[in-house]
Amino acid sequence: MRNIRSGFSMMEIVVSLVATSVLTTGLMSAMFLTLKSTDLSLTNADELIDVADVLTEMSELQFTTEILTSEIAKFEVYVPDRDNDGNEETIQYQWSGISGDPLKRKIGLNEYDILQNVNLFEVNYVVDGTRTVAIIVKLRAGSSTANTIQTEIPLLNMNAMVAN
Repeated sequence: MRNIRSGFSMMEIVVSLVATSVLTTGLMSAMFLTLKSTDLSLTNADELIDVADVLTEMSELQFTTEILTSEIAKFEVYVPDRDNDGNEETIQYQWSGISGDPLKRKIGLNEYDILQNVNLFEVNYVVDGTRTVAIIVKLRAGSSTANTIQTEIPLLNMNAMVAN
């Protein structure tokens, strides 16, 4: 009767471990070089989310009762009373027009930066006869044009007129 061998010899195990190590080292080198060549500054998801958040916040403008300023990179409006003092509130959004400067938001006397690294901020108006029926806002943070979002905010209060 012949002795049937089960399992691998020590030499076979050593050879397979060396081969596996060479393959793993090669794969890790390829992954390292791929990660090294990736420019992480091209990732714009955070900036895009920030732009979308600001435009969502700007939906408050749908309650505009009067447009006070009608410029490309600045607009100021009245909205109905929010603090129960009997007076309409003034909201202003303004950008200097210089790439990289922040978009500023001012409510009453309180002004603060709402978005950093702005490279485009435009406000246009949809007019029907003498009435402004919507505001079109185009906004981009960062230098990538992929970060540009445009939205149309309908004005629910039809008394809103274009400022002279």
